[in-house]
Amino acid sequence: MNAILMPAWCSRDLAVIKEELPEEGGGSRKMVVASAFPCDSQGPPPTAEAQRLIQHCQETRLALIIGCDANSHHTAWGCSDINSRGEALLESLASPNLVILNRGSKPTFRRAGRETIMDLTLCSQEISHVIRRWRG
Repeated sequence: MNAILMPAWCSRDLAVIKEELPEEGGGSRKMVVASAFPCDSQGPPPTAEAQRLIQHCQETRLALIIGCDANSHHTAWGCSDINSRGEALLESLASPNLVILNRGSKPTFRRAGRETIMDLTLCSQEISHVIRRWRG
């Protein structure tokens, strides 16, 4: 892997790299991988900076994988309940053509006897078929 930091996109809540990955049959694909930590943001996820990154990747046709501590609950990614942050996040994912990779109901967060799924991995629709054996 040839990871290149994208400092113009990095902040306190967002770490971003670009990779060029070989593809089967030759050639390569440029892909952006980001880690977002909006769990303590006042507004609903995704943050404005994450939204700008998502839009940039769409406009430049870069595949995107983004992992985030969304602190959002929704049955769409296996939670047993739905909160307002989960509703806002699910609604925001409809237009940028992102796919939720979380499957099943395995908790991604455990503390003081409480378990939930609020850590999410998202990716561009066009690369979702090449991601195999993803684990939360």
